[in-house]
Amino acid sequence: MSGSEVADVWLLTGNRAGEVAQQRAVGAALGVAVREVPVANMAPIGKQVALDFKALKPPFPRLAISFGTPQY
Repeated sequence: MSGSEVADVWLLTGNRAGEVAQQRAVGAALGVAVREVPVANMAPIGKQVALDFKALKPPFPRLAISFGTPQY
C-alpha cells in the first residue's frame, strides 16, 4: 500500500502479541487493505496503560479493529 492509499481497515494495536495476532487474522480474513496503527502499551495488571493516539489522523478508514477491554 502506498502512502497515498487509504487502508479499508485499521488495526489499533497494543503490545500483547496474542491480541495483535487475532487482529491480524481478522484483517486477513476480510481480504481488504489493512494498516496497523500502534496505539497502546499495555501494562501489567494494576498498572496504567500508556495510550498514544497521535497516529490517528485522517483520512480515516471505514472500519477500525481494536483490542481488549478498557480498565477504568
